[in-house]
Amino acid sequence: MKSLDERKAIIDAEINRRLRQGWIIASRTDTTCQITKDEKPDGCLTVLLFLTFIIPGILYLILRKKRVTLYFEVDTEGKFHYDSPDFNSRRLKEAEEYANRQL
Repeated sequence: MKSLDERKAIIDAEINRRLRQGWIIASRTDTTCQITKDEKPDGCLTVLLFLTFIIPGILYLILRKKRVTLYFEVDTEGKFHYDSPDFNSRRLKEAEEYANRQL
């Protein structure tokens, strides 16, 4: 079982890694964190819109922003658990496995 200080150190390392990737902290406790990030527009859809309708394509690039949210916590064993309404379960599982391998 990990102490609270050990769990804080583990989550601090993960938060720092995510901040370097452009995520922003929305909320945080000692063992949990919720982060957000603006996603870039889908490249294929943008090209299609741009080629088909130049003005709507330009407007799409300028106006479209999708904010994604990722929530993670460190359990008493020091393992990460991820959750997000914006990611599928496979992507969450991959993120969890990657974070847990870094320990």
